[in-house]
Amino acid sequence: MIDTIKDYLFEQYDFILNNSNTTTLFVTGIIFIILYIFHLFKGKVYLFALISLPATLFHELMHFIVSLFTFGMPRKISIFPEKSDNGYTLGYVESYNVRWYNGLLIGLAPLLLIPIDFYFFKLYLINETNIYYILVKGYIAATLLEGSIPSITDIKLAISKSFYLFWIILALSYFYIKTPFQS
Repeated sequence: MIDTIKDYLFEQYDFILNNSNTTTLFVTGIIFIILYIFHLFKGKVYLFALISLPATLFHELMHFIVSLFTFGMPRKISIFPEKSDNGYTLGYVESYNVRWYNGLLIGLAPLLLIPIDFYFFKLYLINETNIYYILVKGYIAATLLEGSIPSITDIKLAISKSFYLFWIILALSYFYIKTPFQS
């Protein structure tokens, strides 16, 4: 009986990994399960900080790199949780020179992890057939996706430092989308 169940599960697993559409769904499901596990641990600060440490590292690293390239003069990076007024801060980057021209880019820098996560998913995860590698690589993809979400503080920084630039870009984007393409 148990051998029959085991054989059936291996047949299903083999079908999933040998069919590209079902492999994509299977791997995507694994990533969302891992993200759900992250969500379950949000109440336990230090445990959540531990399992999401790579996400925090990628998130803060993107702030640091964009701040460096846009002359924000980053001076300090932290990826360990600290008590703050509103609960806990998992990490932060301090920059000396956040201005109107770089605040939007620095604040929304973690969004750059989305294309990185997409290419990681496409190149390293979608063709994987070993379940253990799928879980490990799925964890990496989930941490990249988790790290790509700007925090409320990031969004406030982006809008407050680049308020007028934000609205100008939004208006130009609107007119660009509304204008039919000329050939």
